[in-house]
Amino acid sequence: MECLAVQQEMASYLYHEMPNEQKIVWENHIESCEVCAQELVELQQVLNIVSQSSEKSWQVKSTKSSRVIFMRLLPIAAVLLFSFVLGFVLGKLYLPKSNNLVVKKTNINEILMILAQNQKYRDSLSQGQLKLIQTMEKKLVQSTKLQQQIDDLHILEEIFYTSSKNKIISAQQSFLKKYSEGFLAAPIRISLAKNLYRNKQYDKAQKVYNEILADTFLDPSERGKYMWNLAQCHEMGSTSYFRILKELEKEDSYGSYSWQACKGLADHDFKQLQFLAAYERYKKYLQKSMLNDEKIKLRINWMQHHERDNYYPLTLYVRAKEQQEYYGLKTIITQYPDSPLASRAFKLYLKNQEMPLQKIRKPFPKNHNATTLASYLEEVSQNTEQEEISKFAKYWQAKIYEQQLRDFPRALEIYKKIMEKSNNYRLQEIAYERVNYILNTERK
Repeated sequence: MECLAVQQEMASYLYHEMPNEQKIVWENHIESCEVCAQELVELQQVLNIVSQSSEKSWQVKSTKSSRVIFMRLLPIAAVLLFSFVLGFVLGKLYLPKSNNLVVKKTNINEILMILAQNQKYRDSLSQGQLKLIQTMEKKLVQSTKLQQQIDDLHILEEIFYTSSKNKIISAQQSFLKKYSEGFLAAPIRISLAKNLYRNKQYDKAQKVYNEILADTFLDPSERGKYMWNLAQCHEMGSTSYFRILKELEKEDSYGSYSWQACKGLADHDFKQLQFLAAYERYKKYLQKSMLNDEKIKLRINWMQHHERDNYYPLTLYVRAKEQQEYYGLKTIITQYPDSPLASRAFKLYLKNQEMPLQKIRKPFPKNHNATTLASYLEEVSQNTEQEEISKFAKYWQAKIYEQQLRDFPRALEIYKKIMEKSNNYRLQEIAYERVNYILNTERK
């Protein structure tokens, strides 16, 4: 599930409007993606603030003297300002005079900056919350040269809630053509890029994201985010896609986008059999992210284990997974039975090879609990046409009894049979090691 597709549904999730089936898939992505998880936290904070806003938070307070009363901005991040900041600024920009509000002379750029800050999560607001924000904005720009621009912005937002994707895109493009420069153009351009991506107009989305990135005043976290989004607009695995990931990887100030890029490049190295490069990047990813990523730790273990074999078994396994070249799986099973890949190779072999295992009447079990697997392996081990495979099935069954079911007598019985009857020297050797280990453990 792609990050941009997930992020566009965040408001639906937080407002409890997401169907249960979609919610399960969506939450699985959030659990595995630190970038989207951080986006969700930020948006939740924003909506918490907006939910508390009302007219009382921005109305001008009365005073007994003609002295100007200024209200201080609260020390919260710019992305969280929304309605509260407009209330504080109204107190700063308006003076009470004969029960009428008059605009104090101020820098138009200051107003523009505040309005631009107020746009970041605009499309995540409910219509009621948006109406409140718009009312505040009209007060803020009253009797200034920004009045027409804000009116056009509010018309654009009405289209956002009532029209098709294509009409929204067209309206945003018209707005940017009319107001191509300035602070308010930036958030509309960001929204346009997202909408083009959602509408699968990837070439146009790339162009807009490049325009956004041309802004030299973007802070590093924002730049990292838009570079990441730009990468998603390119075909996965293309030269342009990996070029952007490499740029992200180099710069630690891009935060989570940097180590996400590092992981993406490591995954590519792994699939391309570049195991040394993949190993270094995976280690870097774990160090930067500080995540307990079991899948990546497992891959690192595979590479460490097979470094002595020049990664040959790992190469065979990756080719089977990525290129459907299954010929090497039998080599892993028979020649490297103690490999951490062996049981996985065996599963893949049984699922995908055209084997004359006529005595096996049922497919590989979908339920992978230990008892079910042990029962299935017992059936596979009875096959006499594929003796090497059946002996490994017996060994794997013994491992399940020993390590998962803790049935040591049953495990010992199977290991001893392997020692007596198997013609695979390596399989005999590791069965002997397991027998000694179990007996020594029981004596202690």
